[in-house]
Amino acid sequence: MTTFNIYRRESNDINPPVAIATGVDIKSYSDSTATHGDVYLYSIGAVISGTEKMSSEIKIQAGDLDWNNVVSLLYFKDNFTDETGRIWANNGVSFSEETPFLGIKSCSFSTSLLSELRSSESTNLGSGDFTIELWSKGVGSLFSKRIPTGTSNGGMTFFVNQSSRLAAWNGSQEVSSSGVIDVNAFTHKAFVKHGDRLKIFNNGVMVYDDIYSISDNTYPMQIGAAIFNGVAVDFFNGLIAMPRITKTARYTENFTPSDFVFPNS
Repeated sequence: MTTFNIYRRESNDINPPVAIATGVDIKSYSDSTATHGDVYLYSIGAVISGTEKMSSEIKIQAGDLDWNNVVSLLYFKDNFTDETGRIWANNGVSFSEETPFLGIKSCSFSTSLLSELRSSESTNLGSGDFTIELWSKGVGSLFSKRIPTGTSNGGMTFFVNQSSRLAAWNGSQEVSSSGVIDVNAFTHKAFVKHGDRLKIFNNGVMVYDDIYSISDNTYPMQIGAAIFNGVAVDFFNGLIAMPRITKTARYTENFTPSDFVFPNS
């Protein structure tokens, strides 16, 4: 019989991890002693016939103080399950083992395959603050809510433009970062509406900050493409990992991106 030991240490602790549970024979474990919001390193020891084999450590945050404001969180664990219960329709998106860090996977989006994920219901992020973030490598539309009918080109789109700059479109004006990014490497990207300003971050460094009008709408959200005149356009070509959408301004100044799995509670 195989049993498991659960080990934990704080993310900044240089000491060896401490066993917080031993002889566990279940496939899941809830750490009731973790402090909400703190970051921990967890590992698992599988004990077979008295010999223990250890897993690699995974960094996890104990709970999300803004979880009640999370609109969408996708782990891409070989499925398109949204931790909030939101349903996404998949068109030509495939899974990839390539990852920005241990514990998450990514999805491959292709211009030639017209790949996209589209929420199956209308969503309005409201007139308040929001944060759209993900890890990605490649060029094209990352997240969009462009108006899909008629001749209007309104709505909003956040993307990596053909000049390798992080950019936004509000229906009439494109704005972009002053410097280029490395589109061939995974970086954490965050687009933050904070009051009447738009802030854009690449790997935690603010690359754009200015007054910018963003008008939301009730149309479905898209990851990896943008809709215009009822047709998905401006497809992303590359990899996207763990997109998260929150109705708060999570980042308002330079920060260090978390290299742990976003909590789902």
